[in-house]
Amino acid sequence: MKSLLLEAHIEEQIAQYLALDSWYTRHLELNYSERKQRSVGERGMPDLLALRYHALPGWANILWIECKRPGGVISRWQREWKERERRRGAVVITASIDFEPSLEGFIDWYEKSKLQVRYVRLGGRQKTA
Repeated sequence: MKSLLLEAHIEEQIAQYLALDSWYTRHLELNYSERKQRSVGERGMPDLLALRYHALPGWANILWIECKRPGGVISRWQREWKERERRRGAVVITASIDFEPSLEGFIDWYEKSKLQVRYVRLGGRQKTA
């Protein structure tokens, strides 16, 4: 029986891979606080926020990643959020659009992104990270 690759699996693999290149990642989602009577987060924001701080205070790389399983659907809200933030200068990527929805697809995108600073070997295949 073939196992189903879930969005959470892809997200976790990407977060672990980025950690090898000094990125700090956080899972994000829109939530409503009953106590505060307000929403936390934004509708359509990506699943994963990756930050990599630099030695110079106040400087960091920021990467927003929307993780989708193979065949996953991107909502109107997600497309609008991505386009709005890209116009502001953010790096926002989406599985199935910017990279194949897998760790390998992300690595292929990441190697071309000019964001990597370290090299790592995965499964006998050397990858830049």
